[in-house]
Amino acid sequence: MNPFLITETFDLLPVIERVEAPANFLHNIFFPQNEVTMSDILALEYRRENRHLAPFVSKRSRANNVAREGSKVNFYKPLIIGAKRVIGMDDISRRIFGETPVYSGMTPDERAAQIQTDDLRDLKNRLQNRREWLVAQLMQTNKIVMNAFAEDGRVVETEEISFDGYGVINPTTAWSQESATILDDLKAVCDRIAQDSNLLPTVMIVGSNVENYLLGNDQFKEYFSYTNRDNITALTFKPHYISPSARYIGYLNTLGIEIYSYNATYVDESGQIKPFVEPNNALIGVAGRGKFLYGRVDYLDMSGSWQSVAAQDIPVYGYSADAQTTSLTIMSRCLPVPSVITDFACIKTA
Repeated sequence: MNPFLITETFDLLPVIERVEAPANFLHNIFFPQNEVTMSDILALEYRRENRHLAPFVSKRSRANNVAREGSKVNFYKPLIIGAKRVIGMDDISRRIFGETPVYSGMTPDERAAQIQTDDLRDLKNRLQNRREWLVAQLMQTNKIVMNAFAEDGRVVETEEISFDGYGVINPTTAWSQESATILDDLKAVCDRIAQDSNLLPTVMIVGSNVENYLLGNDQFKEYFSYTNRDNITALTFKPHYISPSARYIGYLNTLGIEIYSYNATYVDESGQIKPFVEPNNALIGVAGRGKFLYGRVDYLDMSGSWQSVAAQDIPVYGYSADAQTTSLTIMSRCLPVPSVITDFACIKTA
Protein backbone atom coordinates (compact mmCIF):
# COMPACT_ATOMS: atom_id res chain seq x y z
CA MET A 1 0.00 0.00 0.00
CA ASN A 2 1.36 3.42 -0.94
CA PRO A 3 1.68 6.08 1.76
CA PHE A 4 -1.29 8.40 2.06
CA LEU A 5 -2.69 11.03 4.36
CA ILE A 6 -6.48 11.12 4.34
CA THR A 7 -8.55 12.80 7.01
CA GLU A 8 -12.17 12.16 5.98
CA THR A 9 -13.97 8.98 7.05
CA PHE A 10 -15.84 8.60 3.77
CA ASP A 11 -12.56 8.93 1.84
CA LEU A 12 -10.91 6.35 4.11
CA LEU A 13 -13.69 3.75 3.74
CA PRO A 14 -12.72 2.55 0.21
CA VAL A 15 -9.06 2.53 1.23
CA ILE A 16 -9.61 0.34 4.27
CA GLU A 17 -11.60 -2.17 2.23
CA ARG A 18 -8.47 -2.87 0.16
CA VAL A 19 -6.32 -3.75 3.17
CA GLU A 20 -5.59 -7.46 3.19
CA ALA A 21 -7.08 -9.17 6.24
CA PRO A 22 -5.00 -11.38 8.61
CA ALA A 23 -6.27 -14.48 10.42
CA ASN A 24 -9.75 -15.11 9.03
CA PHE A 25 -9.85 -18.86 8.42
CA LEU A 26 -12.83 -19.68 10.66
CA HIS A 27 -14.58 -16.47 9.63
CA ASN A 28 -14.30 -17.23 5.91
CA ILE A 29 -15.31 -20.87 6.16
CA PHE A 30 -18.23 -20.75 8.57
CA PHE A 31 -19.40 -17.10 8.54
CA PRO A 32 -18.53 -15.75 5.07
CA GLN A 33 -21.67 -13.68 4.48
CA ASN A 34 -21.93 -10.03 5.52
CA GLU A 35 -25.00 -7.94 6.28
CA VAL A 36 -24.83 -4.23 7.10
CA THR A 37 -27.64 -2.28 8.76
CA MET A 38 -28.02 1.35 9.82
CA SER A 39 -29.38 0.26 13.20
CA ASP A 40 -27.06 0.02 16.21
CA ILE A 41 -29.25 -2.76 17.62
CA LEU A 42 -28.66 -6.09 15.88
CA ALA A 43 -31.22 -8.89 15.60
CA LEU A 44 -29.55 -12.17 16.47
CA GLU A 45 -31.88 -14.67 14.80
CA TYR A 46 -31.26 -18.35 14.19
CA ARG A 47 -33.35 -21.47 14.03
CA ARG A 48 -33.39 -25.22 14.34
CA GLU A 49 -34.33 -27.57 11.53
CA ASN A 50 -36.79 -30.38 12.24
CA ARG A 51 -38.34 -33.12 10.12
CA HIS A 52 -42.02 -33.15 10.89
CA LEU A 53 -44.40 -35.57 9.21
CA ALA A 54 -47.43 -34.36 7.31
CA PRO A 55 -50.55 -35.62 9.15
CA PHE A 56 -53.08 -38.02 7.71
CA VAL A 57 -56.48 -36.42 7.12
CA SER A 58 -59.98 -37.81 7.11
CA LYS A 59 -61.86 -38.54 3.88
CA ARG A 60 -64.00 -35.44 4.39
CA SER A 61 -61.05 -33.10 4.85
CA ARG A 62 -58.40 -31.86 2.46
CA ALA A 63 -55.53 -31.02 4.85
CA ASN A 64 -54.70 -29.97 8.37
CA ASN A 65 -53.10 -26.69 9.33
CA VAL A 66 -49.55 -27.14 10.55
CA ALA A 67 -47.45 -24.67 12.50
CA ARG A 68 -44.52 -22.95 10.82
CA GLU A 69 -41.09 -23.67 12.21
CA GLY A 70 -40.15 -20.79 14.46
CA SER A 71 -36.83 -19.09 15.03
CA LYS A 72 -35.18 -17.62 18.07
CA VAL A 73 -34.66 -13.86 17.99
CA ASN A 74 -32.75 -11.76 20.47
CA PHE A 75 -31.87 -8.10 20.08
CA TYR A 76 -28.46 -6.87 21.16
CA LYS A 77 -26.55 -3.63 21.03
CA PRO A 78 -23.09 -5.19 20.93
CA LEU A 79 -20.07 -3.39 22.26
CA ILE A 80 -18.06 -1.49 19.70
CA ILE A 81 -14.71 -2.96 18.69
CA GLY A 82 -12.26 -0.09 18.43
CA ALA A 83 -8.52 0.49 18.13
CA LYS A 84 -6.69 3.82 17.98
CA ARG A 85 -3.24 5.13 17.08
CA VAL A 86 -1.87 8.62 17.78
CA ILE A 87 0.86 10.43 15.81
CA GLY A 88 2.78 13.12 17.70
CA MET A 89 5.76 15.39 17.14
CA ASP A 90 8.18 12.72 18.37
CA ASP A 91 6.90 10.27 15.76
CA ILE A 92 7.45 12.51 12.73
CA SER A 93 10.71 14.18 13.80
CA ARG A 94 12.80 11.00 13.85
CA ARG A 95 13.51 8.07 11.57
CA ILE A 96 10.62 5.64 11.09
CA PHE A 97 10.70 1.94 10.27
CA GLY A 98 12.10 1.33 6.78
CA GLU A 99 13.56 4.81 6.38
CA THR A 100 17.16 5.14 5.24
CA PRO A 101 19.27 5.14 8.44
CA VAL A 102 21.61 8.02 7.62
CA TYR A 103 19.75 10.42 5.36
CA SER A 104 16.51 9.84 3.52
CA GLY A 105 15.17 13.29 2.83
CA MET A 106 11.71 12.40 4.15
CA THR A 107 9.76 15.37 5.42
CA PRO A 108 7.65 15.24 8.62
CA ASP A 109 4.52 15.26 6.46
CA GLU A 110 5.78 12.29 4.45
CA ARG A 111 6.59 10.43 7.65
CA ALA A 112 3.09 11.12 8.97
CA ALA A 113 1.60 9.72 5.75
CA GLN A 114 3.72 6.57 6.00
CA ILE A 115 2.88 6.11 9.68
CA GLN A 116 -0.82 6.48 8.99
CA THR A 117 -0.60 3.93 6.19
CA ASP A 118 1.07 1.41 8.51
CA ASP A 119 -1.37 2.21 11.33
CA LEU A 120 -4.37 1.67 9.07
CA ARG A 121 -3.14 -1.79 8.14
CA ASP A 122 -2.32 -2.76 11.72
CA LEU A 123 -5.57 -1.44 13.19
CA LYS A 124 -7.69 -3.23 10.60
CA ASN A 125 -5.77 -6.44 11.32
CA ARG A 126 -6.56 -6.09 15.00
CA LEU A 127 -10.28 -5.76 14.27
CA GLN A 128 -10.21 -8.79 12.00
CA ASN A 129 -8.38 -10.78 14.67
CA ARG A 130 -11.18 -9.88 17.07
CA ARG A 131 -13.81 -11.11 14.59
CA GLU A 132 -11.91 -14.37 14.23
CA TRP A 133 -11.90 -14.57 18.02
CA LEU A 134 -15.69 -14.02 18.10
CA VAL A 135 -16.22 -16.95 15.74
CA ALA A 136 -13.80 -19.15 17.69
CA GLN A 137 -15.54 -18.41 20.98
CA LEU A 138 -19.00 -19.02 19.55
CA MET A 139 -18.04 -22.35 17.99
CA GLN A 140 -16.04 -23.66 20.96
CA THR A 141 -18.03 -22.39 23.95
CA ASN A 142 -21.53 -21.60 22.60
CA LYS A 143 -21.21 -18.11 24.02
CA ILE A 144 -19.39 -14.83 23.51
CA VAL A 145 -18.10 -12.88 26.50
CA MET A 146 -17.13 -9.30 25.67
CA ASN A 147 -15.10 -7.25 28.15
CA ALA A 148 -15.04 -3.50 27.47
CA PHE A 149 -11.84 -1.73 28.51
CA ALA A 150 -11.36 1.89 29.52
CA GLU A 151 -8.30 3.82 28.32
CA ASP A 152 -6.49 2.98 31.56
CA GLY A 153 -6.89 -0.76 30.89
CA ARG A 154 -9.64 -1.46 33.41
CA VAL A 155 -12.62 -3.66 32.49
CA VAL A 156 -15.61 -1.34 32.91
CA GLU A 157 -18.33 -3.36 31.20
CA THR A 158 -19.00 -7.02 30.39
CA GLU A 159 -21.60 -8.48 28.07
CA GLU A 160 -22.34 -12.15 27.44
CA ILE A 161 -24.31 -13.63 24.56
CA SER A 162 -25.28 -17.30 24.87
CA PHE A 163 -26.38 -19.73 22.16
CA ASP A 164 -28.30 -22.98 22.69
CA GLY A 165 -26.17 -25.20 20.47
CA TYR A 166 -24.72 -28.62 21.21
CA GLY A 167 -22.11 -27.47 23.69
CA VAL A 168 -18.78 -29.26 23.91
CA ILE A 169 -18.93 -32.94 22.95
CA ASN A 170 -16.63 -35.27 24.88
CA PRO A 171 -15.87 -38.65 23.29
CA THR A 172 -15.93 -41.76 25.46
CA THR A 173 -12.22 -42.35 24.89
CA ALA A 174 -9.85 -39.41 24.48
CA TRP A 175 -8.43 -39.19 20.98
CA SER A 176 -4.95 -38.95 22.46
CA GLN A 177 -5.32 -42.66 23.19
CA GLU A 178 -4.34 -44.85 20.24
CA SER A 179 -7.32 -47.13 20.98
CA ALA A 180 -9.85 -44.29 20.61
CA THR A 181 -12.67 -44.93 18.11
CA ILE A 182 -12.22 -41.65 16.27
CA LEU A 183 -14.09 -42.70 13.11
CA ASP A 184 -17.08 -43.83 15.15
CA ASP A 185 -17.05 -40.55 17.09
CA LEU A 186 -16.91 -38.52 13.88
CA LYS A 187 -19.73 -40.48 12.27
CA ALA A 188 -21.91 -39.99 15.35
CA VAL A 189 -21.36 -36.21 15.31
CA CYS A 190 -21.91 -36.02 11.53
CA ASP A 191 -25.14 -38.00 11.84
CA ARG A 192 -26.34 -35.71 14.60
CA ILE A 193 -25.60 -32.53 12.62
CA ALA A 194 -27.19 -33.98 9.48
CA GLN A 195 -30.32 -34.95 11.39
CA ASP A 196 -30.68 -31.62 13.18
CA SER A 197 -29.72 -29.24 10.37
CA ASN A 198 -30.83 -31.24 7.30
CA LEU A 199 -27.39 -30.74 5.76
CA LEU A 200 -24.24 -32.83 5.78
CA PRO A 201 -21.20 -31.32 7.51
CA THR A 202 -18.44 -30.60 5.04
CA VAL A 203 -15.44 -29.33 7.03
CA MET A 204 -13.50 -30.24 10.15
CA ILE A 205 -10.92 -27.82 11.55
CA VAL A 206 -8.71 -29.22 14.27
CA GLY A 207 -6.29 -27.78 16.80
CA SER A 208 -2.55 -28.32 16.63
CA ASN A 209 -2.55 -31.61 18.59
CA VAL A 210 -5.37 -33.38 16.79
CA GLU A 211 -3.56 -34.08 13.51
CA ASN A 212 -1.10 -36.29 15.42
CA TYR A 213 -4.00 -38.01 17.19
CA LEU A 214 -5.52 -38.91 13.82
CA LEU A 215 -2.28 -40.22 12.34
CA GLY A 216 -1.45 -42.29 15.42
CA ASN A 217 -4.91 -43.76 15.92
CA ASP A 218 -5.28 -47.56 15.64
CA GLN A 219 -8.72 -47.35 14.04
CA PHE A 220 -7.46 -44.93 11.40
CA LYS A 221 -4.43 -47.12 10.68
CA GLU A 222 -6.56 -50.24 10.34
CA TYR A 223 -9.35 -48.70 8.34
CA PHE A 224 -7.09 -46.91 5.89
CA SER A 225 -4.62 -49.72 5.54
CA TYR A 226 -3.18 -49.85 2.04
CA THR A 227 -3.36 -53.66 2.19
CA ASN A 228 -7.12 -53.33 1.78
CA ARG A 229 -8.00 -52.21 -1.77
CA ASP A 230 -11.44 -50.95 -0.74
CA ASN A 231 -9.97 -48.67 1.90
CA ILE A 232 -7.40 -46.91 -0.29
CA THR A 233 -9.96 -44.37 -1.53
CA ALA A 234 -11.61 -43.91 1.86
CA LEU A 235 -9.18 -41.12 2.79
CA THR A 236 -7.38 -38.78 0.43
CA PHE A 237 -4.38 -37.89 2.56
CA LYS A 238 -2.38 -34.93 1.19
CA PRO A 239 -1.09 -32.84 4.10
CA HIS A 240 0.36 -29.49 3.06
CA TYR A 241 0.31 -25.88 4.21
CA ILE A 242 -2.17 -23.56 2.52
CA SER A 243 -1.11 -20.57 4.67
CA PRO A 244 1.37 -19.98 7.50
CA SER A 245 -1.31 -20.94 10.03
CA ALA A 246 -3.55 -23.41 8.15
CA ARG A 247 -2.68 -26.89 6.95
CA TYR A 248 -4.78 -29.12 4.70
CA ILE A 249 -4.73 -32.69 6.01
CA GLY A 250 -6.99 -34.61 3.66
CA TYR A 251 -10.49 -35.57 2.59
CA LEU A 252 -12.45 -38.19 4.51
CA ASN A 253 -14.46 -39.68 1.66
CA THR A 254 -16.59 -41.91 3.87
CA LEU A 255 -18.11 -38.85 5.58
CA GLY A 256 -17.55 -36.20 2.90
CA ILE A 257 -15.40 -34.01 5.17
CA GLU A 258 -12.35 -31.91 4.37
CA ILE A 259 -9.93 -31.84 7.31
CA TYR A 260 -7.71 -28.87 8.16
CA SER A 261 -5.33 -28.09 11.00
CA TYR A 262 -5.35 -24.49 12.23
CA ASN A 263 -2.71 -23.07 14.57
CA ALA A 264 -3.16 -19.28 14.28
CA THR A 265 -2.67 -17.39 17.54
CA TYR A 266 -3.52 -14.02 19.03
CA VAL A 267 -2.23 -11.88 21.90
CA ASP A 268 -4.89 -11.27 24.55
CA GLU A 269 -5.31 -8.21 26.77
CA SER A 270 -2.86 -9.58 29.34
CA GLY A 271 -0.15 -10.12 26.72
CA GLN A 272 -0.54 -13.91 26.62
CA ILE A 273 -0.27 -15.71 23.27
CA LYS A 274 -3.25 -18.03 22.76
CA PRO A 275 -4.54 -20.18 19.86
CA PHE A 276 -7.86 -19.35 18.21
CA VAL A 277 -8.65 -23.09 18.20
CA GLU A 278 -7.68 -24.95 21.35
CA PRO A 279 -4.98 -27.57 20.59
CA ASN A 280 -7.26 -30.51 21.50
CA ASN A 281 -10.47 -29.22 19.89
CA ALA A 282 -12.04 -30.29 16.61
CA LEU A 283 -14.67 -28.07 14.98
CA ILE A 284 -16.93 -29.85 12.53
CA GLY A 285 -19.78 -28.29 10.62
CA VAL A 286 -21.53 -27.06 7.49
CA ALA A 287 -19.46 -24.46 5.64
CA GLY A 288 -20.76 -21.17 4.27
CA ARG A 289 -24.05 -20.78 6.17
CA GLY A 290 -23.28 -18.22 8.88
CA LYS A 291 -23.05 -14.46 8.52
CA PHE A 292 -21.68 -11.37 10.25
CA LEU A 293 -24.04 -8.56 11.11
CA TYR A 294 -22.58 -5.04 11.11
CA GLY A 295 -24.41 -2.18 12.79
CA ARG A 296 -24.22 1.60 12.90
CA VAL A 297 -21.47 3.49 14.69
CA ASP A 298 -21.92 7.13 15.74
CA TYR A 299 -18.89 9.42 16.07
CA LEU A 300 -17.91 13.06 16.32
CA ASP A 301 -16.03 14.35 13.25
CA MET A 302 -13.37 17.06 13.14
CA SER A 303 -15.96 19.78 12.49
CA GLY A 304 -17.75 18.94 15.74
CA SER A 305 -20.72 17.32 13.98
CA TRP A 306 -22.10 13.88 14.84
CA GLN A 307 -21.94 11.36 12.02
CA SER A 308 -23.48 7.90 11.65
CA VAL A 309 -21.89 5.25 9.45
CA ALA A 310 -22.72 1.57 8.88
CA ALA A 311 -19.86 -0.50 7.46
CA GLN A 312 -17.63 -3.43 8.36
CA ASP A 313 -14.76 -1.17 9.46
CA ILE A 314 -15.21 2.54 10.10
CA PRO A 315 -12.06 4.71 10.15
CA VAL A 316 -12.18 8.07 11.94
CA TYR A 317 -9.43 10.69 11.75
CA GLY A 318 -8.92 13.24 14.50
CA TYR A 319 -6.47 15.86 15.66
CA SER A 320 -5.69 18.04 18.64
CA ALA A 321 -4.06 21.43 18.01
CA ASP A 322 -3.33 21.80 21.74
CA ALA A 323 -1.54 18.45 22.00
CA GLN A 324 -0.07 18.70 18.49
CA THR A 325 -1.23 15.18 17.64
CA THR A 326 -3.32 13.42 15.04
CA SER A 327 -5.15 10.14 15.55
CA LEU A 328 -6.64 7.32 13.52
CA THR A 329 -9.37 5.16 15.04
CA ILE A 330 -11.06 2.15 13.42
CA MET A 331 -14.35 0.93 14.87
CA SER A 332 -16.86 -1.83 14.16
CA ARG A 333 -20.11 -2.99 15.73
CA CYS A 334 -20.58 -6.61 14.74
CA LEU A 335 -21.84 -10.07 15.69
CA PRO A 336 -21.46 -13.53 14.13
CA VAL A 337 -24.86 -15.13 13.51
CA PRO A 338 -25.34 -18.82 12.64
CA SER A 339 -28.14 -19.67 10.22
CA VAL A 340 -28.97 -22.90 12.04
CA ILE A 341 -27.49 -23.33 15.50
CA THR A 342 -26.94 -27.06 14.90
CA ASP A 343 -24.76 -26.47 11.81
CA PHE A 344 -21.59 -27.08 13.83
CA ALA A 345 -20.23 -28.84 16.88
CA CYS A 346 -17.06 -28.78 18.94
CA ILE A 347 -15.39 -32.03 19.98
CA LYS A 348 -13.02 -31.81 22.93
CA THR A 349 -10.80 -34.66 21.87
CA ALA A 350 -8.59 -34.94 24.97
